[in-house]
Amino acid sequence: MPPKGMPQPAGTDRQRMVEWVTQALEVARSRPARKNGVIRRLTIAQYRNTLRELLLLDDDLTGGLPPDAVSKDGFLNNKDHAAAVTAADGILFRDS
Repeated sequence: MPPKGMPQPAGTDRQRMVEWVTQALEVARSRPARKNGVIRRLTIAQYRNTLRELLLLDDDLTGGLPPDAVSKDGFLNNKDHAAAVTAADGILFRDS
């Protein structure tokens, strides 16, 4: 979409753009996807921010979430604790 008052692109320009986007999508699809089974759990703050940004929800719906795990180094979201999703976490996220 050109800005208001500007002419539409010519047919050849549109076709070049479509071919460029199509080629870029094919390249992206051809990249191997890692399938290592790692689950990344959002911290409560990340989850709250995600709900606010993606769904425009200003209400805090994180009261029922389990507390963030803190590693021995003081981090809230690292690979050692993010993969330790319990069965209760799975049920909680599946049912929400």
